[in-house]
Amino acid sequence: MKDNQNEKPVSDRIHQVMTVKETSEYLRLLAVSTFYKLANACKLPACKIGGSWRFLRRALDEWFSEPSQPYKNLEE
Repeated sequence: MKDNQNEKPVSDRIHQVMTVKETSEYLRLLAVSTFYKLANACKLPACKIGGSWRFLRRALDEWFSEPSQPYKNLEE
């Protein structure tokens, strides 16, 4: 299914926002507790929606390419 705003199918764009479990699989780190610690410490590009952390795939890709750079949480 495509919409008029973007050429990518909607299903492709939905997976650009990932859960903690999806992020751990994407980065091949199985300890999801690590993601909670890094997200809470603003060391990982993440956003808390309701009570759940969400991660943008492109932000993670950028962060991973320069892991020495601290991430500034958008909520600060």
